[in-house]
Amino acid sequence: GKVTLTTVHQAKGLEWKVVFVIGVNPGDFPHFLALKDNSLDEEERLFYVAITRAKDILYVTHSVLSRNDYTSYSTYGKKSNSTVDRDFIQDIPPYLVEFWRVR
Repeated sequence: GKVTLTTVHQAKGLEWKVVFVIGVNPGDFPHFLALKDNSLDEEERLFYVAITRAKDILYVTHSVLSRNDYTSYSTYGKKSNSTVDRDFIQDIPPYLVEFWRVR
């Protein structure tokens, strides 16, 4: 088999049988800077693009840390506490979700 690693931006228009969307944590996706730039709608559109790339199976992963424990790092390596209240995973209809916990 073949594995393709791509960004959400590069995935537009493409499809795969199985898709993993990783790091869907408040502060990462949506990014904490999206609040400052008023670009939360764009982050939501990107998430939609990401989850609709799967033909058969979609896996969405996130950290088990609580929002209070969650810390983001900018591209410059500076710590920043997440202030993003939006959790895209919670927006997926429950009948479409099967939660797994890996320890």
